[in-house]
Amino acid sequence: AQVGQTPGKSMGVDIVSSSHLPAWIENHAIIAGYFAREVSAIPLVEEGAGFKASPPVQLIYGGHESFRPVDIRQGPDGAIYVVDWFNPIINHYQVSLRHPDRDYSHGRIWKLKAKGRESLKHPDLTTMGIAELVEQLRNPERWPREQARRMLTDHAGAEEVAAAVRSWIETLEPGEQVALVEAAGVLESLGKVGDFTLHRLKSSEEPRVRAVAARLIARSGAPFTDEEKILSELLADPHPRPRLEAVIACANRPGEESLRLALTALDAGEDRFVEYSLAQAVFALEEQWLPALREGRLAFARTEHLAFVLETHGGEASAVLAREALKSAEGSGRERLLAVLARLGGPEDLAMIFKEAAGSQDAALLAVLGEAARSRGIRPAPLPEEGLRMLLSGSREDLLLAALELAGWWKTDAVGPLVAGKALSNDSSLEIRSAALLALARIRGRDSAGSIRPLVDDPSLPVALRSAALEALALADPSMAAATMVALIQREAEHSSALALLPVLLSANGGPAALAAALESGTPPDAAAAQEILTAMNRLGRTDAKLTPLLNRAVGRQSGAPEYDPAKVAAVVAAVRAGKGDPKRGAEVYQMAQLACSACHRVGDAGGVIGPSLNGVGAGMPLDQIVESILWPDRQIKEGFQAIAFTTTTGAAITGYIEREGEDIVWYRNTATPWIVPLAKKDIASREAIPTLMPPGLTAGLDEQQFVDLVAYLASLKG
Repeated sequence: AQVGQTPGKSMGVDIVSSSHLPAWIENHAIIAGYFAREVSAIPLVEEGAGFKASPPVQLIYGGHESFRPVDIRQGPDGAIYVVDWFNPIINHYQVSLRHPDRDYSHGRIWKLKAKGRESLKHPDLTTMGIAELVEQLRNPERWPREQARRMLTDHAGAEEVAAAVRSWIETLEPGEQVALVEAAGVLESLGKVGDFTLHRLKSSEEPRVRAVAARLIARSGAPFTDEEKILSELLADPHPRPRLEAVIACANRPGEESLRLALTALDAGEDRFVEYSLAQAVFALEEQWLPALREGRLAFARTEHLAFVLETHGGEASAVLAREALKSAEGSGRERLLAVLARLGGPEDLAMIFKEAAGSQDAALLAVLGEAARSRGIRPAPLPEEGLRMLLSGSREDLLLAALELAGWWKTDAVGPLVAGKALSNDSSLEIRSAALLALARIRGRDSAGSIRPLVDDPSLPVALRSAALEALALADPSMAAATMVALIQREAEHSSALALLPVLLSANGGPAALAAALESGTPPDAAAAQEILTAMNRLGRTDAKLTPLLNRAVGRQSGAPEYDPAKVAAVVAAVRAGKGDPKRGAEVYQMAQLACSACHRVGDAGGVIGPSLNGVGAGMPLDQIVESILWPDRQIKEGFQAIAFTTTTGAAITGYIEREGEDIVWYRNTATPWIVPLAKKDIASREAIPTLMPPGLTAGLDEQQFVDLVAYLASLKG
């Protein structure tokens, strides 16, 4: 799960700590989910230095369309209080601020308490002196601890409070860890933590308390005695939580040595949260470490530490530093530096790295060179023809796969015969043949099409091999690939296998346009075949200016969305509200192959990630918006789902959603995965904004009742 993913979109959050509530909910995160109209509790399950997502427990679901929990807190009495905005409309830019359904007058606060249990009662803190308030720091209930801490912090006699708290800390038993942290919080607020308290925290048997010691260092304006020694110990802590906080503390201490110290956390074991914080430290401390490293004033403890910094930082500066470090680096550190330079270096660097990787038969390093060739379109100078020939003549499959990829991306014509032999030999494995076919297409282009096409056309071959051959053919000659596909579709015996191969052509750069040209020049597709191609396109979230209208004509459907009709929207809404739609039948419509809704949208845990999740859509969107989103998808584009199509300098076609854009890099979310991927602007040949990936007119083939049923089904998805 990604950070920020909570059920039904949430705003407020609190952590439960109350003896009034049932024991099972203790230390759960409670959230106010305004979109799905629910209040949930999420177990906090540790995963290394952080936490992993766990299935939420629904505490409340609001059946009323205006129930909108927007904040949540545990109260002094131990109960849970929920702020209810009470509004049927929650959208910002989709619905006018003057919409008559917006409610500007009402709002509620709900109270959730445990059945059969008395509310918590607390002592009157306002009557207490300093000693009594300090004693409240060990109260088992959170509210009196928090209030006592605030009152002590605000007390006029700061020195007297600090002295009382320090004396009290000396009386604490080893098991009173919460009280120790509360007392340290008071001293921190007064700016009087001191070395004794810090050492007491650092020496705790509880990792979370040791982490507090690092956090205090991070937030302190003045250094502690032995601060660096304490951080060194915490960076080597057996538990990753103190290591995480210690890395953050180092990042908050600008200085040439801070990053060197933080990187020692890598030696204590792998943890993704710690490594993420280290990456942020690299950028936060760049003004200190980069000049010092360039000028030779800074040396990291291990070569692996330097490699981590350079691969995180990137850019030409890192390439220069990697070249210099490689002059003396050995062992695993050298391997990592070679990988850094493979990603960042120039043609001469790649030639040197290939020579070393081929000589040591390092398949992993060869794969990094392949990654550089794919993403940067860069080749070594001179081309290592003999080295590739040696690898391609071997028998190790991992080395063969790496060499084939390099031969293809580097367009190494000298090894073309060897590559062709691997591609066309029945003795080669499926994986080797697939890689060789793509390499052959890249090396010889159109000249390879004649030898590749028979593999696509051969029904006796495995579908996986035919699919690889079609991908290679589409790369070498899109027109021939399209003509071959049309022939397969129209051949009854090959129809089913053609449908399995179809997504390969539709995903290829220029594939849809080539298929449109092939269909126009030959026998037009019948309605059934046209619908099957449309369904395949819908599953990929693809439309094409030439192919889509051609196919729509074949099935007797208009291209594009109908003219906006508010009367139609109102009629469908009225029919659903009158109970004329059947959600069960609507679920069947949703699953119809011709719509391919589930290929792009997720309901529950099933479905695709190309489009927005539909979980809770019935709770979060008014009926009229649901209708408009189906009929006129470009009127209701969900934030974060404005699509864009890239063509790279290497000819790859990419469709995705831009997450953020910098001076040199675009970060996008690929339509096929939930991951965010960087793309260098220098590698972009063209870019085109796409209003929406949802094909307009998608539901034109439904009758009126089917459409009402579909809307009723979507309206029933409450989260």
